[in-house]
Amino acid sequence: MPLKKILSFISLGIFLAAIVVIILSFKSGSRVEKSEVDDIIGKGLNYKVYNNLQELSAEITSAFSKRDFDKSREPAQRERTLLTDIKGVIYKSKRFKNDLKFSGKSGYVENEYKNFLIKDNAKIESEDVILTSDRFFMEGSSLISNKSRTDFKLKNLKGIAGRGISYHMELGVINLLKASGTYIRSGKEYHFKCNRLMVLNKISRVVFKGNAVIQSDDSTMRGKEIILRFNKDFKILKRTDIRGDGYFYTKGNKRGEFRELLGNKIIAEFDENENIKKIDVTKNGIINLNADGNRLKAESDLIYIRFDHISSKLKNVKLMRQGKVNVSGKRLFDISSRRIRIQYDENGEIRNCNTNGDTVFTMSKYSGNCESLNFFPPENKMTLTGEKSVLIKGDNRFVSSEFIVNTKEEKLSSDKEIRSTIQLESDNSIFSKLPVFVSSKKIEIDDRSGSVVYSDDVSLFQKETKLNAEKVEIGKNKSINVSGKVRLTFRNGKDEIILGGEELKIDSEKNWLLISGKAFLREKGNELGGDYLSVIFNDKNEITRINGNKNINFKRKNVSAKSEKVTWKFNEKIITFITKAQLTKADSGSSSGDEIRFFIEDERVVIKSAVGKRSKTKID
Repeated sequence: MPLKKILSFISLGIFLAAIVVIILSFKSGSRVEKSEVDDIIGKGLNYKVYNNLQELSAEITSAFSKRDFDKSREPAQRERTLLTDIKGVIYKSKRFKNDLKFSGKSGYVENEYKNFLIKDNAKIESEDVILTSDRFFMEGSSLISNKSRTDFKLKNLKGIAGRGISYHMELGVINLLKASGTYIRSGKEYHFKCNRLMVLNKISRVVFKGNAVIQSDDSTMRGKEIILRFNKDFKILKRTDIRGDGYFYTKGNKRGEFRELLGNKIIAEFDENENIKKIDVTKNGIINLNADGNRLKAESDLIYIRFDHISSKLKNVKLMRQGKVNVSGKRLFDISSRRIRIQYDENGEIRNCNTNGDTVFTMSKYSGNCESLNFFPPENKMTLTGEKSVLIKGDNRFVSSEFIVNTKEEKLSSDKEIRSTIQLESDNSIFSKLPVFVSSKKIEIDDRSGSVVYSDDVSLFQKETKLNAEKVEIGKNKSINVSGKVRLTFRNGKDEIILGGEELKIDSEKNWLLISGKAFLREKGNELGGDYLSVIFNDKNEITRINGNKNINFKRKNVSAKSEKVTWKFNEKIITFITKAQLTKADSGSSSGDEIRFFIEDERVVIKSAVGKRSKTKID
């Protein structure tokens, strides 16, 4: 047989062996039972391969084939079989659910028949994939790759891979490098770009890696990696993952509406109609939601956002780790806590906000901290609970285990024992502008009327001033009304004054106080009592005069006195007893008259009676 013919048969055998290796790599578990060759090298090729079920598993045609040997190439590449006008099909099987077609103007096989190159208008296509480029290289176990620009169309994606592709057919994984293009979802077009685009057919995922961006005219997604998870046929989006410096923004239907989310990981899940049902944001999470005039900004390492499954309207926002929330618009408040939950009604209005653990807040005209806060905007009601909860209003600070606040009517109450620090706007005869410390079992504040009412075992302190009573009411003009077992201790100069009775009124404008109901005043061994005692102060808040009415009585060491009225010139140390006056000295007897003047320092007594009446003195 001529040498040329022998070489032709040898080359044909080599080429056919290469084709068998490629087909076997594509068809795992398919044993070749039969092959057909319709042509020989140099005159074109028609090659068919059948599996063990006698089914056609692959078909390749080439218009021309030629052996090429070059010692200068790497050992595995020295011997090639050159091909032109290549067309091929790998038919669907258990490993490939769709036929895969490939074509090119030229190409070759090499490396002991493991590598196959198609080039010049090269194209690979199936129902799921269309790839076009200047060349594709098939290598080893069903791998197709190149390093040049490739146009692609995959499922609902199309675009350009500027730095080539790799297609692991057996795994169902396509990698597209430096990819950009468009993504179609529900008939809407999104533009994307990334360093690497991966399509994972077997698990129905599309992955955008490295500086990934997907955006439309009303939405943007950014991150180091974006993962889209679909149902089996890629028709319904089930979930979106944004990882690494994630950013997600969407506009609403109304003017000014938007959702903006930032975090290391942002996961959004969708229902069967592709309506969003929940979003989770983790690590350095920040969300901004603006709708219907309400704006919410939240920050936490773990944020859950839930939507109504029918309307897709915002349902609730939960901060599951330490975080903070700012709400503006129709409602204004700032909250930080270990746990925060905000619920919305069907109209997008905040229905409830509650917290749990180390809560710090500012709401309306109030601020403070507590263990748990519950706010019900429709009812304008806020409750604070937790040991040593603190509520601050202006310069006033209140501490209790529970508070109830009506934010609209600006009313505050508590019946769980309160300690507070309040600041009076102006001086009065007893208290200055310095902080006043108050404790009681109950409190009621009406900011509109400007009144603060303490009740049940009330104590007020300011420096050396102390007030105890059952009830203390501080009015808008800073007048103070006190009732129930009243006892007031304060300093008049260097002297301590003690006042007691059933009711006490302090008038800051007139600079006087009135005490009634078995009232008494004690100072330096002197005690004055009566049904009513009024104490008048000068501009320096020093006592100048004391007036009394009904059942007046006075005691001092060995001196006692009674009358219906009394006037005590405090600085002059002169007491005048008026009407049915009586004064008794233990060592010198008693006197009576219409008016008795008593000089405290030397204990002199001057008696005066009305015209026609006589004063009486009885000497023991």
